[in-house]
This record gives sequence, structure tokens and C-alpha cells, in this order.
Amino acid sequence: MDFTQEQIRRLAKLSGLSFDEGMQSSWQDFANILWFFDKLDEVDAARLEGVKLSSPLVAPLREDVVDVGAYDSEDLLANSPKKIMNRHIAVDSIMHG
Repeated sequence: MDFTQEQIRRLAKLSGLSFDEGMQSSWQDFANILWFFDKLDEVDAARLEGVKLSSPLVAPLREDVVDVGAYDSEDLLANSPKKIMNRHIAVDSIMHG
């Protein structure tokens, strides 16, 4: 399927991409990527076998343990790039007005 410039522009916007009109090679690259995805619709997946793994994809479970004494609060606060005020990290204001 050939994509129109408007379809490419809309998909780029939905993807969070922004292309200037002068970036013709980027537009073409994006169109080529879309073309490859479109080609995947032509694959007859019914004939494909599933992937066989030599080991199961199961992560071993572990008990969550909280070690309160593992770190000193002063050491943790010293790692903050923000200003420390009264043993708290000072954050930027989120309220305006």
C-alpha cells in the first residue's frame, strides 16, 4: 500500500514525531518503515510454528525484603541534585498563581 503524505503526517503526529517540510529524506524513511509494517499483513502466520525455547521464560520469584537500616538517610539525601531543606528534598513548585 502506498501511503499518502497526509496519512504519513497523521501517523507521524500520532507517533510523537515532527518533520519539517524540508526533511524529505526523513519523510521517505518513515514511509519506508510504514511500508515494511504493511508487508507484515501479507505473511501467512497460520503456517508458522511457534518458537521453541530451550528453557522456560519464567522469572524466579523472590521474597520482597525491606532492610530499613541498609542506608542512612543523610547519605541518601546527599545524593540528591536538589536543595535539602529540613531533611527533605526541595522540589520545584507545581502551583502557579
